[in-house]
Amino acid sequence: MGNQKTFTGPATVDRNGAGHAAANSTAKPGTFVSHVLSDADFGELTSTAAGGYDTVEVNEHGTTQYFKTSADGSRALHREDGHAVVYRDGGGYYMLDGNYLFEPFSDDVKLELRYTHTDADGIRTQYWAYDEDGHSWEAHIEEGGVHRYFHDGQPHRLGDPAVVHPDGSEEWWRDGVKYDIFAEGDEYLGDAWNGQFRGAKYDGTYPDVAKVAASVRQDFKYAQKAGLIPDHATWTVNTDKYAGGQSIHVVINGLTDAETRDPKEYAPYALNDRTARMEKRLEAIIEQYGRHTIDRGGDYTRASGSFIPFVRTATDRDQEYAAAEKAKASAKRAAAKKAKAEVAAMSTDEIAKALGLR
Repeated sequence: MGNQKTFTGPATVDRNGAGHAAANSTAKPGTFVSHVLSDADFGELTSTAAGGYDTVEVNEHGTTQYFKTSADGSRALHREDGHAVVYRDGGGYYMLDGNYLFEPFSDDVKLELRYTHTDADGIRTQYWAYDEDGHSWEAHIEEGGVHRYFHDGQPHRLGDPAVVHPDGSEEWWRDGVKYDIFAEGDEYLGDAWNGQFRGAKYDGTYPDVAKVAASVRQDFKYAQKAGLIPDHATWTVNTDKYAGGQSIHVVINGLTDAETRDPKEYAPYALNDRTARMEKRLEAIIEQYGRHTIDRGGDYTRASGSFIPFVRTATDRDQEYAAAEKAKASAKRAAAKKAKAEVAAMSTDEIAKALGLR
């Protein structure tokens, strides 16, 4: 933060994405200027010298951990200028004083804690930011409250919601545009142990999975625009009907193991947290079209009369195998087409000879 920078953009952005203009501010050495808040909104500058940690350790799996030692000698994971836990592939987690904070924008955006501020109601908010080549990323983390994410002054986040409320509800924003991925109106009837979930798009009749699949394909396109599904990913949606039930099977393609798998897990194909969240949310999109019974006395089950959604992200090996099978099928079709053309060009006598009739 030693260089002076001038940032432009709205000083504040309300929950509807409306920007409220303010005069440009110039950052002085050692201070922080937000794209979405004015200088007057901030409290004291938080010290980020050495990131606030005093010990760095790397374990046998290549994971780097940053610790802060307290006066009593106890240690806690802590870092103010990046991930307190960093995996071999560059991914990691933000932590302060041993407390898990929030999910980052992406592994290549290393946020730094710039300010903390306590308002008149005693609510403490942390302001994390990252600047590069004239662009900014910000996370405003209200402790015990709302988490908000911005990019260049606009509500924005890819792969996760840009606004997360304390009750777990989410708002999806991309480049200042809000996307309502999940329809309102989901209902849960019952107690904490047993009950029935009815999706907001469930019409009360036995669902036809073929029609549901058609709607899901459109929903996924919308979810991709919102940033839930990576732009370069593709998917297939298939259905299956059998005695006593039906199911919808989704396979996400176009993503590499480096993007979707977790290097810290011993299982070679274990999903990383972000991909696991994506799959769970995509299943939730599908489940909006059905009803499901929850029996806490046993396993989580879905009532007959609805359907079971399956969402799976293909591995590199899956995609290589699928590509090889597609190439074989293509070659087989080409050979059949060639043979058909050759037969069509043969005379009656040539065909008879080829068949051994003459």
